[in-house]
Amino acid sequence: MKLYFMERGYLGGAPPHFGVPPIREAFDLYLAMLAGSKLPWAVAVLGGSLLDSEIATWALERGGHLRVGLEDHPDAKSNRDEVLRAREFVEAHGRRLATAVEAAEILDLPRR
Repeated sequence: MKLYFMERGYLGGAPPHFGVPPIREAFDLYLAMLAGSKLPWAVAVLGGSLLDSEIATWALERGGHLRVGLEDHPDAKSNRDEVLRAREFVEAHGRRLATAVEAAEILDLPRR
């Protein structure tokens, strides 16, 4: 399950057209809607930097995952840079990046 938050308009500086702002109340509401579910979930901040928001920390504290990249944060240097930043971020919070195999298992993807 992807939990989307909107920093600004999805493709630029216009106000958000959908989604919720990256605030604690919105984060808590999303988790309340998932209560009792065993779905793995990840957070993303569209039109902004997830790693520069408090959403990333809150997600890691609650067992969630992070989604990063140019698709969400068009001002980022590169996808590689965002993944490296994410790695540093999660390691600073006592977690580590999942391997490709682990990510496929978390998402319950079919095996080839």
